[in-house]
Amino acid sequence: MTTPLIVPQLFLLFLLLDTSLSISLKWRSLNTTLYPNALCNDGSPAGYYVSDTTDKGEQGKGKFFIYLESGGWCYDDISCKKRYENSFSLMSTTTIEDTKEVGGIFDSHVLEGYTKVWVHYCTSDGHMGNLTSPSSSDFVFNGYSVVRSVVETLNSAYDINDRGGRVVFGGASAGGRGGMVHLDWVNSYFDNVEVMGVLDSPLWVDLDPPVWSSKIGLKNQTRLVYDMADVPDDVLGEECLRDRKSVGEEWMCMYGEYRMRYIRTAHMLVSSQFDSYQIGQDLDASKPTTDRSVEFATEFGDKMISTLKSLSSSSPPSLLYSTPCFNHAISLSPSFYTVSNVDGATWEDALEVFMEGMEEGGNVDMVIGCKE
Repeated sequence: MTTPLIVPQLFLLFLLLDTSLSISLKWRSLNTTLYPNALCNDGSPAGYYVSDTTDKGEQGKGKFFIYLESGGWCYDDISCKKRYENSFSLMSTTTIEDTKEVGGIFDSHVLEGYTKVWVHYCTSDGHMGNLTSPSSSDFVFNGYSVVRSVVETLNSAYDINDRGGRVVFGGASAGGRGGMVHLDWVNSYFDNVEVMGVLDSPLWVDLDPPVWSSKIGLKNQTRLVYDMADVPDDVLGEECLRDRKSVGEEWMCMYGEYRMRYIRTAHMLVSSQFDSYQIGQDLDASKPTTDRSVEFATEFGDKMISTLKSLSSSSPPSLLYSTPCFNHAISLSPSFYTVSNVDGATWEDALEVFMEGMEEGGNVDMVIGCKE
């Protein structure tokens, strides 16, 4: 594996509008004979979508973009059965479409020439679980096996390691958290490839729901998923596990605020200051509209900023990109292309800075102010 030096630490602040195009991807099921645990919650074969640039010639040039799909999770029998009823496609591939149209980052000129891979999310475990046989639940949770089976399948099919080149690995929301916990493994899996991460909204911060909220909060959800989905030590990371296992807090190695500082692979971290998903998981309403909910959202924003600042001094090469907005995981949104700050920087511009810094192997120092 190779990791050129890049030390861009920045916060790009912007407001968001909408314009975007899309590309078409084709479905591929994983081989469950080779990978018997590459299964969705209901036991159907997991798989991925891939762009037409996947060939062994010059097109694609050994560059791959692997993106883990978003979609929340379930954390106990009740929430999983409700998810099965209301979000069946996030637990099965029995109704999967042969093609998929995606925009945002997938259509960015920054990733032109890359073979693009969308890993379908059907395991409801943040791409982390390893429960291969149902116990108290009616479902299996195989996110760990699915992610690794996809990477191994792509390497075998397209000679990624032999050809060299680059793998950009990540995802958004649940996919961003999956990218967070698998990124260092992907880097270690390839020994002749430059690996870098693009992680959209994995940074859950440690802030309990207000006492007047009925929500159990993301920390309690994470504890429950850790036990229910049989999350393996491989996902938790050797360094983080060493620090947390002795005090019985292994679940923290699935949680952004505590896990991000252990990532050793160059990465771009994106997180909204007022992450709408996290705030919605803490409040009884999807948006803060009352005085007390606005006060909580303000506290949340302060916590997010302090957490990002603490990560800005971490040792791996990283670019931190934060917006002062109430949104979540916009890498697939038309907002990805929006120009909205004093120097005209967008999400896409920040990605380009990161990618160019990796290519040049030098330092990047770019601080762009928020539009007034």
